Amino acid sequence: MSNSVFPIPTLPNGSRGWDIVKYPVFNTIIQTPASRRGETRISTTPFCTWEFVMTFPYVPGTFNDPTTYLNQVAGFYMSMQGSANSFLYNDPQDNTISSPVTFGTGDGATTSFQLTRPIGNYADIIQNLNGTPNIYINGVLQTTGYSISSLGIVTFSSAPAVNAALAWSGRYYFRCRFKNDDLSELKQIFTNFWIIGQLEWTSVIL
Repeated sequence: MSNSVFPIPTLPNGSRGWDIVKYPVFNTIIQTPASRRGETRISTTPFCTWEFVMTFPYVPGTFNDPTTYLNQVAGFYMSMQGSANSFLYNDPQDNTISSPVTFGTGDGATTSFQLTRPIGNYADIIQNLNGTPNIYINGVLQTTGYSISSLGIVTFSSAPAVNAALAWSGRYYFRCRFKNDDLSELKQIFTNFWIIGQLEWTSVIL
């Protein structure tokens, strides 16, 4: 497991300049009887994973020049040994909880709570934090009395009171791995001008 952050380039005009595919994935066991009535469905995934697909139409540089994006992105992929290792992805459009969101409710006994963020009525798991988040109990910012694990689990020194609203704000990463062991979509178009037709990675829940 690596805490290296995937290098995302920015073009001079501030645009990344390529299409992005991003979608959630679940895994469900479905048992359908011959009659087609009374189908049984069991989800094996309490939390979804996220699939990412990117195209890079402009990858300038050479493999031997560390100042170029070709060197950086190819080197990063190789340092992960394809899909063998995981890394952190800082999604430029999905990396911050600006206003506090609820991640739990106190019951007077439980001390540990998993950080999540709401997407509609769904609680999406947050494990990899970027910096130190703000933790609130009933709207009051807490500066002591809790710790946060590397898995995004907040543990309070004393159990929050019954019906106490637990909330947080801050920045986060997606922990991911590449889906393939080859970078076959890397193609040279002109001298020192390459493209990556498609690069895929998937989020990982620890």
